[in-house]
Amino acid sequence: MTAPIHRVEVMHNGRVVLSETAPAGARSLRLAGEVEVGGSGWLAARCSNDHKAWCVWPQHVAAHTSPIYVQVGDGEVFDRDVADYLITTMEGGLVWLDTLATPERHLEVKKAFTEAISDLQKQMGRADRT
Repeated sequence: MTAPIHRVEVMHNGRVVLSETAPAGARSLRLAGEVEVGGSGWLAARCSNDHKAWCVWPQHVAAHTSPIYVQVGDGEVFDRDVADYLITTMEGGLVWLDTLATPERHLEVKKAFTEAISDLQKQMGRADRT
């Protein structure tokens, strides 16, 4: 059995810009409307329900699409504030890695974090030059 859908949303740069809900839950949910994109960024859709699944902590059952990037005029899709936030989050992941990760996973995960941080810092440098 598939979990019911309670909401479906379209987001622009992380903000919900269009949504539909089914308070009782539904097997499908249709979303229709127009989204005005005021600037460059990304669009994505997600759906979720009100049920919680337990892993390490309770999580809502959800699905999320990959983003579609939109450039408006000369506006940049790259967002420095988001990049700063992601770097902070990944640096926290590195702290976790150095204190709690098993030796087998340590090098593999550390490489993924350090490469992602380096890539974002390069993009930030390019954005500063434009």
